[in-house]
Amino acid sequence: MHYLFISPDSGTRHSGPSPSGRRPIVTPRPADRSPGVPGRAVSALAGILLSLIREIRNRRAIKKLAEFDDRELADIGTSRSSIESAVRYGRPDDARTGFPPH
Repeated sequence: MHYLFISPDSGTRHSGPSPSGRRPIVTPRPADRSPGVPGRAVSALAGILLSLIREIRNRRAIKKLAEFDDRELADIGTSRSSIESAVRYGRPDDARTGFPPH
């Protein structure tokens, strides 16, 4: 183990293995913070799961909007042919209106 020590007689700091006569004042160094293979696998799995959830939500929204008639779609600023694009990427005129994309 790796410790940090302060010499009682001189007050100097020493790090390394425990030399005789010195008392550790800090617990061992923290473990390496790299995620390693298990951490990367969990991150990849979480990314896939989030993408799947996003796709399910998009498909539900597209299905719900497809039930609207043309007048209702026009009221919200889209058309039947642009439902999927509006759900996935927002409306192209968001920059002109000042509203944030969906």
